[in-house]
Amino acid sequence: MQVPPPEAREEAGVVTVHLATTGAARTWHERLLSPEEQERARRFVRRQDRERFLVGAALLRLLLAERLDKDPLEVEVDRTCPTCGRPHWKPRIETNAIHCSVAHSGPYVLVALRDEEPIGVDVEALAPGSAREHEDIHQAVLAPDEPAPRDAAEFLRLWTRKEALLKLSGQGLNTPPGSIRLSRDGPPQVLSAPAELTGAVVVDLEIARTAVAALATYGPPPLIEIVMAHHQLAAS
Repeated sequence: MQVPPPEAREEAGVVTVHLATTGAARTWHERLLSPEEQERARRFVRRQDRERFLVGAALLRLLLAERLDKDPLEVEVDRTCPTCGRPHWKPRIETNAIHCSVAHSGPYVLVALRDEEPIGVDVEALAPGSAREHEDIHQAVLAPDEPAPRDAAEFLRLWTRKEALLKLSGQGLNTPPGSIRLSRDGPPQVLSAPAELTGAVVVDLEIARTAVAALATYGPPPLIEIVMAHHQLAAS
């Protein structure tokens, strides 16, 4: 991957998006998790759901350990939901100097890191289908004057953009996706959104032909580096 020159990196800011798949899951990854995360992983019924969570949680700790010069077991990750108190919220870490976001769907797992500025990332695996399959949730996802998506891929692209913005805000689905209106064609533009998303930008990520993904942050659109993360997950 080509690395942007230092002056460009400093001006726009850089977000590193680490890409992994569920095939990278190893049994020793569970030892890196907190007791609450281990319990959550055990509650998953389907193997792929458990592996998605395991890879995302382990990769986040491994990456943060590198950045903070700590043992992965010493990295404190807080997932406490401010509404119900359960550990399923956007991960927060012990320093405000690094912000993170985790997403997974199908075989894909993304962990995004950025210095200083909050971020949100989302991914959806694509499957053959039409927009009609999602009509039952159009009302919740679309803003009142937003056109309906033309097919399933367009709907999922819209969904990932909005979900990335909701993760950025820290509110998740406590904020209705329909409160955000985005441009339809070309690079996504935030046309209207709740006050906490003032100044937010959203960028599409090209990670695979069988998935759509998006990243949201504040300020000018950042430079984005997408890197494969299997070497971190393979080391024991």
